[in-house]
Amino acid sequence: FECPDCDMVTPGAIVCGSLVLTSSTLTFSPERPKEGLHSNEPLAEAALLSQARHWRMHDLVEVHGRRFMLQPTAIELYFSNGKSVFFNFPGQLHQQSKSQVTQFYRKLVGLQGRRLRLHYLSDVSQCLRRQRTTEKWVEGKISNLEYLMALNTFAGRTYQDLMQYPVVPWVLADYDSEELDLKSDASFRDLSKPIGVQQESRREELEEKYRSWCDPEIPAFHYGSHYSVAGHVLWYLLRLEPYTGLAVHLQDGNFDVADRLFTSVGDTYKGCTTSSNDVKELIPEFYYLPAFLENSNALPLGRTQTGETVGDVRLPRWAKGSSSEFIRLHREALESEYVSKNLHLWIDLVFGHKQRGLEAERACNTYYYVTYEDGVDLDAMEDENLRRAYESQIAHFGQTPKQLFFGAHSARKVLDSSWDHPNVHYREVFENLMHVPSEGEGTRPKGLDTEAGWEDPGGIERETEHEGPHSLLEDVQSNVRGFLQFLRIPSPTQHSSTNSLASPGAGSHHSPQPSPSGASASHHFE
Repeated sequence: FECPDCDMVTPGAIVCGSLVLTSSTLTFSPERPKEGLHSNEPLAEAALLSQARHWRMHDLVEVHGRRFMLQPTAIELYFSNGKSVFFNFPGQLHQQSKSQVTQFYRKLVGLQGRRLRLHYLSDVSQCLRRQRTTEKWVEGKISNLEYLMALNTFAGRTYQDLMQYPVVPWVLADYDSEELDLKSDASFRDLSKPIGVQQESRREELEEKYRSWCDPEIPAFHYGSHYSVAGHVLWYLLRLEPYTGLAVHLQDGNFDVADRLFTSVGDTYKGCTTSSNDVKELIPEFYYLPAFLENSNALPLGRTQTGETVGDVRLPRWAKGSSSEFIRLHREALESEYVSKNLHLWIDLVFGHKQRGLEAERACNTYYYVTYEDGVDLDAMEDENLRRAYESQIAHFGQTPKQLFFGAHSARKVLDSSWDHPNVHYREVFENLMHVPSEGEGTRPKGLDTEAGWEDPGGIERETEHEGPHSLLEDVQSNVRGFLQFLRIPSPTQHSSTNSLASPGAGSHHSPQPSPSGASASHHFE
């Protein structure tokens, strides 16, 4: 199989090239930056264009159909070393059976056959049922975070495309108390409602707006903004490379105005529950990575209008000034009894039957129509300017995840958190966190004991060249050791790897996006 026009998609850059598949090797030869709406970060672009990339087909373990710009033209491949690569095949979709992505998928499956642990192109719901992922969560065999990450993976969310970054919920409402009471329902947000209508007054305003909408061409909607946007990811992760460089690049070489930066967890929650223009949910790092809350590289983020110097993110008082303590308690909240009893209601809103249609209308959960998969038919547009306008909307203002469930999601039967599951191999989880691969087109974590029903929720494997006064890797390793102390597990010996770090486009902190099948890593090969 050979495709002369293929895009390799990474967080920092998208490049065009040719893709050649043989029985033993997959090769991508970069040719030029992709033209269009995506603004490549120069270092990431240069790294991707510098050389051809090779992957052994013997190491391919999973194939996931993906969307790009809400079009079903992409595919993500997972390898046994925990890495993934994302390819987009531009072209017409009206004859899906003859499209490049379909031909590539069929060739892959034909070559690999029984070696693949999991593969699908479009029928994701059937694949989800075969994996019994929902059953495992309902029965308490996997944690809430694991399940959320698995649903994100099946719904097409990926660390390779910032426009489709994984999304997880705010779960707490208390960011003011000296002590966090996880036994009190008042400490939590209402997971049955979108983040934008946590207050009844906001719901009344939005419902009135929806009822009074009268545009013959644009369907009514509750929110003009979205809960998951590429800009939100860069906003949250500003203090970490490669996102620092990406954010500065998008601001023409400067940091944004200090008053508009992410400076306070509590103020951000307040804004998301009171503002009509801000309804963002969280990213997974809020539940495992303290480093993104710290200005460890002493970035000159400026001063606010009140004279405050922007540095570390301000934390709730119950975090006692410690980002590690914040993450520990925040993850404990995610795995708490209250969230375990109610998480299925949030899943209904984001991945389930309240995502679209009458149920979404009743739940005050509708967004601008272009954010949905079939909102517009880009292929049918003959006006190039109109097409580019719609592509800009899709790229910069949010993409709703693929719908996975079409009926009410089952509630969890077992409320004892998997965070305390006796069969969990925490040592292996955090050894995975400590490992530094040699290259990276983007990765996913190593799996755990599948018989125990576990897939690693926190294997963080995204890395980059990082120059500065403080290494992000040092942050990650330091915080991992803090987690191990909390769990009363001896800290693993630091890997004495001499591996070079990868391009900025591959990311610089590891990502807890599990494979639904829990494939385990063994070695690294490019």
